[in-house]
Amino acid sequence: MIFVVEIKGDEELSDPSPENIKKYEYTDAHFKRLNEWLDKENIPMSYQFNFVTPKNYNRFFQQMRNNELTGFRSEIDVVLSNSFANGK
Repeated sequence: MIFVVEIKGDEELSDPSPENIKKYEYTDAHFKRLNEWLDKENIPMSYQFNFVTPKNYNRFFQQMRNNELTGFRSEIDVVLSNSFANGK
C-alpha cells in the first residue's frame, strides 16, 4: 500500500475551498482508476490518498504506527467528500 497525503489547514473543515473540493473529486477518481488497473494487471500494489489537517495528525500517525492506515478517512476527507456529493 502506498499512501499519498496532502496537508491542509483546519479552516478547510468548516469552509472547504472550491479548489480542494475539485481536487478531492479528481484524486478520488484517479486513484480508483489506478487501483482498478493495478488489480486487473495482478500487480500487488494499491494507493490510498488522504487529505489531513492538524486536527487529525495524532490519529493519522497513530494508525500509521499500528499499521492500521488502510481505509483511514480524516475529517477533511469526509467534509470534502460530502461537499463534492452535495454539488458544492
